[in-house]
Amino acid sequence: MDRIEVPLNRWKLLGLCLGALAFVALGVLLIREPGRKGLVAQVMGAAAVAFFGAVGAAVLFRLLKPGPAILIDDDGIVDDASGVSLGRIRWDQVGAIDEYRVNDQAFLSIEVRDLDALI
Repeated sequence: MDRIEVPLNRWKLLGLCLGALAFVALGVLLIREPGRKGLVAQVMGAAAVAFFGAVGAAVLFRLLKPGPAILIDDDGIVDDASGVSLGRIRWDQVGAIDEYRVNDQAFLSIEVRDLDALI
């Protein structure tokens, strides 16, 4: 079997990172200039900075990390597409593979035989 590599969509990750940065900037603006809402605006701003800062850092880490999102070879499938990836799934653990689409976004569905053994 040939080795198949599915790359990450770096443009999508860059857009996510810039979007997170914009929300961090809005959060900082709420903290510095709360307006009439006062403390409520500052708490919302701090929550936005914390949440979107963490999201932006995770996306930036994945953007800078080399390697494909999915690798298919003779040993199995290596899933490295997200932060909750399982890693290598050997062929003897794979029950079924299917593709489905939601709003023109393709998803790969992998049914494993024994989930507890894989985890």
